[in-house]
Amino acid sequence: MFTVYVLLVTSVLCQPTSGQLTTDPVELAVEPGEDAEFTCIWEDGDNTTKLEILSWHRIHINSTHGKEEAQEGETKLKNSTTVKIEKGTISIQNVSFADAGRYTCRDDSGAEPAEVELIVYNMPSYGTEGVIVVCLVAGLLLVLGVGLALQAKRAKRSRLQREKQGRLGTFHTLPDEEQS
Repeated sequence: MFTVYVLLVTSVLCQPTSGQLTTDPVELAVEPGEDAEFTCIWEDGDNTTKLEILSWHRIHINSTHGKEEAQEGETKLKNSTTVKIEKGTISIQNVSFADAGRYTCRDDSGAEPAEVELIVYNMPSYGTEGVIVVCLVAGLLLVLGVGLALQAKRAKRSRLQREKQGRLGTFHTLPDEEQS
């Protein structure tokens, strides 16, 4: 009876539990030179556990004309100078464009692997564009200021001419009585 009991306990302990592997984050976007980090988590109902015994893999995709085809396979990742795997977390240091892609974490329970995606992008530099915009705005303000100053000068000249004509007109006209 002892053997049967041990077999029952062993079979219960070896049964995969109902749960799933998940990752945090699922997707991460970084610039070249930054670090990326993903953590694999076992979720079972309301409980989450950070897994310590698992493996991380890099998914290789055959890409033709921007369309993904069948998976060519996966490579199990190991610690290196830029990749650190410790207690369920993978850290990729000094990310490059070659690191972009999909990764999976797997455990020994037979659960479906969890997938993550690392996006590497090059943030455009707005330094030159910013200087150009500032110069354009300054130029427009200068043109607007000069235009307003010229308009004010014309208005003043026109007012002075009307006043001058008004004064000259009073000196050159004779009263009605004197004209007859």
